[in-house]
Amino acid sequence: MRWKRDRAHAQRDRQVEVCVEFLRALMRAYEGLYDVACREDRAADRNYGTVRDLMAEAGTADSRQLLLVTAESHVTMACEHAFAVLRDLRDAVGRGLTADTSAYQEVDSRFRDALHDFRVEVRRSQGLADADDIRRPRVPPYEMVPVQPAGSS
Repeated sequence: MRWKRDRAHAQRDRQVEVCVEFLRALMRAYEGLYDVACREDRAADRNYGTVRDLMAEAGTADSRQLLLVTAESHVTMACEHAFAVLRDLRDAVGRGLTADTSAYQEVDSRFRDALHDFRVEVRRSQGLADADDIRRPRVPPYEMVPVQPAGSS
């Protein structure tokens, strides 16, 4: 009997690791998209090819697939929603939207809400009684950040 309990704990631990890796991939992609959307020197990167590559490098699709086959259904539904909204954000940046526009801020807000919902579902899957009590992701300072050209002081 003990080996079954140990196996169940190991399986749950692995599911949590998979969820955490997906969260990390989401945040790597989000931070990269935000960097492209808010820096003036990244204007050339605001195109579909660049932001698609950024998402691929972040590992979102791979970690999503692993999560979809290992997690409980309520977690996978939240995963799918967060991933879909991240793709919407990718598409917005790929169309050239910048962080200082209301259209970008709307999809960014939807992503932060979806990210929060995913975190809550992962916590629920762990049986945490206070799963809903976590803080929502902060709102970034939606402004374009000018960058000094190389060689200037």
